[in-house]
Amino acid sequence: MKQLKPALGMELLLLARGKGWLLPVLLHAAYWLFVADRYELRPPEGLTRMVSYYDSLLIAMPAAALFCGLLGVFVLQRDKHNGLHRLALSWSVAKTPWLGSKWLAVQLYGLAFVLPAVLLQAVWFLVDEADTDRLPAYLCYTLLQMGGAVSFSGSLGFLIGLLVRSRLAYLVLPLLWLVPIYVETSFHSSPSQMSVFWRWAAPYDLTQFHYQIASNLWGIRGIPVTALHQLFVWLAGLTAGAWSLLLYRKDRVTPRERRGLPLLAAALLLPAVIAGACSLDELSGRLIRYLDTASFTRTGTSQQPDDYAAIPVESEFRVRETELTLRFPGTNELAADASLLLELTEREEASSVVLTLYRRLEVSELTADRPIEWSREGDVLRVKTRTPVRQGERLRLRLVYRGPVDEYRDEGLTAYSFADRQAVHLPKPLAWYPQPGERMITKTFDHNGAYYGVQMQPGSAYIEPGESHYKVRLLDGMPGQAVLPIPMTEPGVYEGDSSFGLFLAAGRFAERETGGVRVVSQPERLAADVRSVESQLDAIAFLNEWLGLSYKPSRLYSELILEGAPLDPYREGSELLYPFYRVPVPEVEELRLRVLLNWLYEKRLPTPRTRQGESYTDAYAQMLSLQGGGPRPLTAEEEAFARAVDETAGEGEDKAYQLAASLYRAYEEAGTGEAFDPLAALRRQEAAGKGGAR
Repeated sequence: MKQLKPALGMELLLLARGKGWLLPVLLHAAYWLFVADRYELRPPEGLTRMVSYYDSLLIAMPAAALFCGLLGVFVLQRDKHNGLHRLALSWSVAKTPWLGSKWLAVQLYGLAFVLPAVLLQAVWFLVDEADTDRLPAYLCYTLLQMGGAVSFSGSLGFLIGLLVRSRLAYLVLPLLWLVPIYVETSFHSSPSQMSVFWRWAAPYDLTQFHYQIASNLWGIRGIPVTALHQLFVWLAGLTAGAWSLLLYRKDRVTPRERRGLPLLAAALLLPAVIAGACSLDELSGRLIRYLDTASFTRTGTSQQPDDYAAIPVESEFRVRETELTLRFPGTNELAADASLLLELTEREEASSVVLTLYRRLEVSELTADRPIEWSREGDVLRVKTRTPVRQGERLRLRLVYRGPVDEYRDEGLTAYSFADRQAVHLPKPLAWYPQPGERMITKTFDHNGAYYGVQMQPGSAYIEPGESHYKVRLLDGMPGQAVLPIPMTEPGVYEGDSSFGLFLAAGRFAERETGGVRVVSQPERLAADVRSVESQLDAIAFLNEWLGLSYKPSRLYSELILEGAPLDPYREGSELLYPFYRVPVPEVEELRLRVLLNWLYEKRLPTPRTRQGESYTDAYAQMLSLQGGGPRPLTAEEEAFARAVDETAGEGEDKAYQLAASLYRAYEEAGTGEAFDPLAALRRQEAAGKGGAR
């Protein structure tokens, strides 16, 4: 190997003289400086550094990998096409160091892309103190992703440059590199087995990237799985380099190389196959889980109406109190003791209680304060009392259960629920604690747009029978402070009333109270979320005062921990709301009144997207144009109403708001939209006003 060092030095010298290959490296470094500078000068509302960085990495990484692959083609084609091939053959260097030096030059060129990306991330993320403790993991993740991608691509280009002995080699690699772009863009429109396989076996981890690893509460998860995946990619690149040594013409082969190169290729190929098999085994386990759930819960076709509709829970018993003691003894494993105090409210007497509990959680003990018998079928627990429970009487149940809580969506590629040392996500629809009534935990539809023929969604958003008191103790295994719909009363203990139910989340988050409500978000997004929530509270207060409504703010606002569609935020008992939710005016069927309410609402609380005319007549004409496919002249009644409103607004905005409020009250008293004539109501109010003036 003494010949390798001078050969490598010569290759790097030739590479440095080819100034065209230095330009992509310089542009790459400038690109990252631009990304960081753009974010710091004008941070996008609600966008974190992590999201900005990894979204940018999705652009930079494939481009860098392509350049490395093209360089691999170039270094093997260069000597032949510039007339140096015969001179190179006369150089007294064996084939292994000669080709090895070229391969190493390509790999070092790849490092020139990887290191700036990693170093800038280290410096940039140190600005965010909330991420400092996880920064080593993030740097490791980026190094694995980009390092594996450029290494594999350089080796692939090296092999293509050897196999394709013409300039067509420069075209073959870009064509192959279009595969991930095609798979990504065609996944939803024409899914195939290739699309599922690619997301696990790609030379960079599209499985994680495609589903926005950095945009949620949990930060970057699954780094061990990513490390295994990228180990397979790196070994595959080494194997491609070794096969290049084997397949190259035997001008320089020494007897020792002739004997050793097949063993070298086999030694590299075997661990690559093993690592790849382990990576695909991880996907296989998720797919088995996915298909098992699909077969258990399949309910029909994707044409079901309103898949996320909120429906009331059907239960004869109401849960007055729930006490939970939770432990997380292992990855994705939950052990719990639950105590439920139930009251019979819907019948004179009953002897059967129905509960829903995730079917993979095995119940080892179920007792009550009276003799019972119980059975289980899937997610449903049926408890039968030997003596009937009468209306108003209470029954206390105690359950001890344990089991895995990991569930997957999107054909096994997205973790829906999980619990490990880094993050926890147990949404309410999973039924990880006993819930009254028989519920659908998962909706699974026959779907010809999915490769496996089924698409999974969370179950219906169930409206609980009423408010319950919850007390949750977290004993061990939690990654830091948790978030539940109820507040923390002491370290590790959460207690309070909730009519929504429970979810449990833990990860990278911050919490702040404003206006009597809790706002939970990522640290960098918290300030923007608080401002959005405060604008919602202002809107609620304004609508209540203006129209005499009784809207109530949610107790907890978070965009990050909600799954599926939120419940109606103003339905009695709803407690969760997205922080960027736009509080609407009440639904009004009559178009003229609806436009009037929205026009005045937008004047008082405008949004960046507000685009409306200065007068009510303009706003109404715009709405007619949108609804009717184009502008049309106003009818006599419409024009009279619009003119009267604009005249009132000309006397002062307060009078316009008073007019709209009185018209809304008249609309509510009419009972139906068909029975309400806004022009007649306006004339009556004008007449009443004149009579009062006299």
